[in-house]
Amino acid sequence: MPMYEYRCQACGESYEELVSRSTPDQELSCPSCGERASKRLLSTFSAGRSGGSASLGGSSQEGGCAPGG
Repeated sequence: MPMYEYRCQACGESYEELVSRSTPDQELSCPSCGERASKRLLSTFSAGRSGGSASLGGSSQEGGCAPGG
């Protein structure tokens, strides 16, 4: 089951829930105030860039943390 981040529309509290994709958002209660008026947020994890890390403007030999030439 995926982890989703929500924000309560009533009190503004942000929280995470482990829910199945078939669970409607209206069934979730805010842990702070108990209201069922939450909105699913776009996770920063899923909104990131895809692919591996790329070197911008230099060779892979520059800027490493290992000692050497």
